[in-house]
Amino acid sequence: MTGSSDNGQPDPLSGGTLPQIHGVLWEHGGMTDLGTLPEGGYQSWSNAVNRRGAVVGYAQNTIPDPNSMLTGYGYQSRAFYWKDGVMQDLGTLGTGTDAIADLINDRGQVVGVSYTSAMPSGPCNSLATGSFIWDKNNGMRDVGGFGGTCTVAKDLNDHGQIVGGSSLTGDTVFHPFVWEAATGV
Repeated sequence: MTGSSDNGQPDPLSGGTLPQIHGVLWEHGGMTDLGTLPEGGYQSWSNAVNRRGAVVGYAQNTIPDPNSMLTGYGYQSRAFYWKDGVMQDLGTLGTGTDAIADLINDRGQVVGVSYTSAMPSGPCNSLATGSFIWDKNNGMRDVGGFGGTCTVAKDLNDHGQIVGGSSLTGDTVFHPFVWEAATGV
């Protein structure tokens, strides 16, 4: 199992008003603190774990960001992949500044959302947002969408198929999608 826990220390980036939260992995009767990004920051949250013990989630870095996906924190959030004590920043799509890894399958494929630019997106109530799939061999790839400014993946299976929703050009309508590597959205 995976989750997040207060480590008892104040977050210096919050002026000491917020606690440090770290992603954790519970296995074999013990809890492992996943830590934070090597680039710095004091916060991490884990979202999913696969049967091989790889964990994904998001972590704060020390770069100020007024549009942070971590509402109230004011710093970039970055999607991470953690395995065997090492946390890796997965990057972002396009010129986006923030990303969150939500899902991982037993093949090690990771799915999440990322800002793609600084363009506002009404349907996402944030900046333009796309969904990604990441793996060790191919890195982060944009799954695409239907031409609007918001695409959000919701689930991933062990065949690498993704389902979610995407706005159409003009952002007035949202449609469900299925993504596969061979055919796209």
